[in-house]
Amino acid sequence: MAHAVQVGVLECVDAMSQLHASAARERARNHRLELELFDARTALAQAGTAPATSARAEQRTQHHAPHDELTSLPNRSFLGAWLEQAVADTVPRSEGLAKLHAVSRARRRRCGYAFFD
Repeated sequence: MAHAVQVGVLECVDAMSQLHASAARERARNHRLELELFDARTALAQAGTAPATSARAEQRTQHHAPHDELTSLPNRSFLGAWLEQAVADTVPRSEGLAKLHAVSRARRRRCGYAFFD
């Protein structure tokens, strides 16, 4: 009878060792899955903000290109392009704006501002 008890105890110890090893493997697997989930969530969050960030940067760039950085007022090239477009859009009987633009451009060139045209 003592031998049967001893065999039963050894079987229990063996089963407990196997259960312990299985639990350790499951804990390691759970840890790896948690890390993968964290990485996936981080990548998803970054992917969600990247287009918004680049869209905002593009909007800023499009605004700053024709505007002065210090004052945010339209710069000479923007005003010149706008004035040329306005002249092109005018009806033929309205020559006042065209003459004003031509005089303005000639005055800028005489004063040495042709570099900005």
